[in-house]
Amino acid sequence: MKGVLSSLSEQRVRTSFARQGFMKKLGVELRDLGFGTCALAVGFDETMTQQHGFFHAGVTATLADNAAGYAAYSVMPEDSTVLTTEFKLNLLAPARGDELIARAEVIKPGRTLVVVRADVYGCKDGVETHVATMLATAMCLAGKADSSEINDPSRRPPHPEARVKRASKGGPPQDEEAAS
Repeated sequence: MKGVLSSLSEQRVRTSFARQGFMKKLGVELRDLGFGTCALAVGFDETMTQQHGFFHAGVTATLADNAAGYAAYSVMPEDSTVLTTEFKLNLLAPARGDELIARAEVIKPGRTLVVVRADVYGCKDGVETHVATMLATAMCLAGKADSSEINDPSRRPPHPEARVKRASKGGPPQDEEAAS
């Protein structure tokens, strides 16, 4: 995809990535970022393996999902945030090596939905082996802050059933305020 990533958009994506606790926990590094592209890498750690000693497919999927999400986010408006709505992952080979690298590229940008492909490679001694391909769809949430405030319970309207308190032993529901 052709285009130039503005410095403002680059900073927005990098700031969002830096807030991801799971990426920090795994030790994922943002290696490259462009307009509609993103590359992430994670080093081998035995705590991220499955029973045969390969990177666990969950790590592979997480890396691909995040690379795809940030490639999509790089083409979205400044006053928006991104969420993955769907992905399909094909595991092509055991994910082994000193590190995994996911490279994502936007295939089809849209106003609301962005389709992205992410390829994951296992790297050993400078040789890359293609281990997975993901096709993902990301959704642009226009007018939403890209921060933890989006999930702040105090900012959400109460659930309609939140005020209903169920009586014990199968009794009728009671309004919590009326029951007090």
